[in-house]
Amino acid sequence: MIAFVAWLAYLYALTGDPLIFVSSKSAWAEVRLVDILYNPSWLTDASMFFHAVAALLAALLVIAAWRKMSVAWFVFVALWIIPLVVLGIVGSARYVAECFPVAVAAGYLVERWPSKTKTVLVAGLGASLVMVTWFQFGADWLP
Repeated sequence: MIAFVAWLAYLYALTGDPLIFVSSKSAWAEVRLVDILYNPSWLTDASMFFHAVAALLAALLVIAAWRKMSVAWFVFVALWIIPLVVLGIVGSARYVAECFPVAVAAGYLVERWPSKTKTVLVAGLGASLVMVTWFQFGADWLP
């Protein structure tokens, strides 16, 4: 909490607006939950669709592993993902990748899979990292 208040004070001293990080998102092509519900045209934008699917998959992974995860981790994930959906989903794939309980939930779900299936999964994830890197830099997905 102290670090967050210090961050707000720093932003106020620098820009005169302690919530500049919220208002600066208006310069991006953003999609919020309200936009998704009332205007499904975001489905035609591959970047927006990618970020929305990443957030949804993270939530589903955590929900699927609910029996093995602590309540605190559910709260952590909720506090991590809900603001993304409310304020805007651009970048949510990166934020979800940084949310460690999502990776733990995925580990819980695949721990009993056969070794060959795990090997295919890891190879597929490696290929997906290459694909995401190409999309971000080659297809100009960076905002």
